[in-house]
Amino acid sequence: MKLDKMEIAYRQGLTAIEMFFEEKDPVSIHTLAAAAYNILRDISVKDNTGRMILKQKSLELIAPEYHKEWTEHVNKFENFFKHADRDHKIEIEFNPEVTEFYLYDVSVKLVEYFGNRIPMVKLFQLWFAARKLKIFWSEAEREQNKKFLEDSEKISNLGKAKFKEYFLPLADSIWF
Repeated sequence: MKLDKMEIAYRQGLTAIEMFFEEKDPVSIHTLAAAAYNILRDISVKDNTGRMILKQKSLELIAPEYHKEWTEHVNKFENFFKHADRDHKIEIEFNPEVTEFYLYDVSVKLVEYFGNRIPMVKLFQLWFAARKLKIFWSEAEREQNKKFLEDSEKISNLGKAKFKEYFLPLADSIWF
């Protein structure tokens, strides 16, 4: 089997998204999402196709003296899940919601490289918009879009499996 890095990132990202909606093991989902993220980030740097949010664009908002601390924080879970050289006897408190931001970044890059034709990726972006879009809006924007946010809350409260069941068949007609 011959694979290039893009194919690997595609497979890892898509599998992580599928596992996310199937509510499989959060550690495995995070590990796959982080692996896909890192490959896509590296390819983006080499191809000069735009920086990713979580580990690159976010640094623009953080004072340079805190870059190392931020990077360690962002990488904390993926490193803990992959290595045991320094911390083999400790436990970590993991919040699986962190993975959603990795998956969002991965989904954006997959659309950038493969076009907007992957139904599962579109499904994740719809789910993310319904659940997380409000965090990117100012208070005025949230007030202006209050009805949308209320409807999004209802939709996203379906649970991941039900959300997939209802919206995956519609994924090709989703506009974004």
